[in-house]
Amino acid sequence: MPLLAFLLALPFAASAPPSQAQQPDIPRLEVERYELANGLEVVLLPDSAENEVAVELWTHAGSRDEPAGKYGMAHFFEHVLPHGTLMRTGAVVALADSLRTGSNARTRPDYTRYYQQTVRDGTGLFLLMAASRLASDPAVDLTEARVEGQRERVLAEMQRWVHHRWGEPVGARLARGTFGAAHPYGHDAYGTPEETHATTRDDLLRWQRAHVRPEYATLFVAGGFDPVGVREYVELAFGRIPGGVRPPRDAPRVPAAPGGRDSLRVAADSSVLFLAWPTPQWAHEDAPLLELFAHAFAARLAEAPGEGVGDASVEAVAGELAGGFTISLTHASEADAARIEARTREALSDALEELTPAELAAAAAAERERIASYHEELGWIGGRIELVGESLVFADDPEHYRRRVERQGSATVDVVTRAARAWLGQPAFVLEVEGTGAP
Repeated sequence: MPLLAFLLALPFAASAPPSQAQQPDIPRLEVERYELANGLEVVLLPDSAENEVAVELWTHAGSRDEPAGKYGMAHFFEHVLPHGTLMRTGAVVALADSLRTGSNARTRPDYTRYYQQTVRDGTGLFLLMAASRLASDPAVDLTEARVEGQRERVLAEMQRWVHHRWGEPVGARLARGTFGAAHPYGHDAYGTPEETHATTRDDLLRWQRAHVRPEYATLFVAGGFDPVGVREYVELAFGRIPGGVRPPRDAPRVPAAPGGRDSLRVAADSSVLFLAWPTPQWAHEDAPLLELFAHAFAARLAEAPGEGVGDASVEAVAGELAGGFTISLTHASEADAARIEARTREALSDALEELTPAELAAAAAAERERIASYHEELGWIGGRIELVGESLVFADDPEHYRRRVERQGSATVDVVTRAARAWLGQPAFVLEVEGTGAP
């Protein structure tokens, strides 16, 4: 029997997972993690209650791995990564289209992910598609026509974001000011149009050969499948791809707060004031506490945003190397910026001194609700795979997110404010974005 026919015939019906002791307030997933001989990391998240299966291939390379002058290349490559020989067959493409229930890809500083979701019967095909991507020969599959076609799509996507407050050039200025230009997180994931135009097929070939390898990848499978059948399938589909030894993890690189100010004008119908600080990496004990403080302070700003503020948000995010805490305030008039900044600094100072137990409890509940919502989805943004995947990428522990929630649930006001003062007591980087009118 041909290999493709054999693989597609393997069973994928779900079997009941073993019973597990439930811990209150902290979702628990059945997680199986193992490694193939070629270095590919495999993570299975079976759930007999689900009728669909999500398959995600994560490569451990993102915008932080781009060389200076080639920013945006990781995102460009996300678009051009070939599907390999499998997807050259019209019948296979038609079958995949009939079974697929979700599909997307995303580039982050620390990783790039390729997501597909299918009805249960499509599990074998979509695993084989992921293997075909990993085994793709860039010299054959990464053609000039594919590069040029995707270049236009990337440039169009950049243009859609150029007037957004997180888009280029705002995102680039904010990243550089928060982390410093020399830091791996100190640039925008899109790069500039000029850098995208200058990126060649040879650049992308080198990227694929360096980063799209089993030892630099993790395969996630979540949903209603039989773990025994999937393990057999994964070995057959992925095990023959040449690989190597998984590289060691990078050490955290939390920069000192650069502080300072910057400003720019963009064609937008409102202005935005940003205050930003570098903070510790995701696995650091203070990172979940800063998330709690961000929730609590955001709630304060929502109750009393201040005169002239149209929208206020507070975000604490972190990656493998470092994190960032950002306050953003949208306002109509640039003349209001100084007053809004002064009031926000005063409100922040008050929160650092007077955080209440009720505010902290509400923040912890919001985090628990967020984690619970991730369990309702299999893959993609806000799903189980992201929860487990980032725990792996950032902390080398698929259940580390649970430990973060445990720390948040037991944290006291003193513990949270002590962490917030340690990091937000440093000089903030201030970015003033003046909107010059609707684009």
